[in-house]
Amino acid sequence: MAGCDAPSIGTQITRSLQNSETGYFVNFDFASEILSHDAIEHLTRLSKLLTGPLSDLCVKLVGHTDTRGSNSYNQVLSEKRAERVWMFMVGPGLMQSGRIIAEGRGETEPLKRILGSDPKNRRVEILAKKTAIGTCH
Repeated sequence: MAGCDAPSIGTQITRSLQNSETGYFVNFDFASEILSHDAIEHLTRLSKLLTGPLSDLCVKLVGHTDTRGSNSYNQVLSEKRAERVWMFMVGPGLMQSGRIIAEGRGETEPLKRILGSDPKNRRVEILAKKTAIGTCH
């Protein structure tokens, strides 16, 4: 989603993307799609903001992996990670599912100046942008 900007909350890693989007991350353990306690707390706060003061934003979740494992395994794992975050964020009383999309990119986009095998690449990146005429997609 072009022009995405991440809401400024939490203590997650932040970086600028090449296309001027900014994002922050939820990190995962090796070969896992399970949300940590810290990730759950962070996503709960974010979801409350996105149903309150930031209710005019659309969200894009992009799953990533490190380079350990096969390309096909990592693609599926990245999709599962993004889907897990999506499922949490559209849970009872949280975001409307039409305002949030999820996709996986496997191991194809490691963080800049970080080795592909580095655990920091095990992440779901959370991007946001203002809605266009009330729609997100």
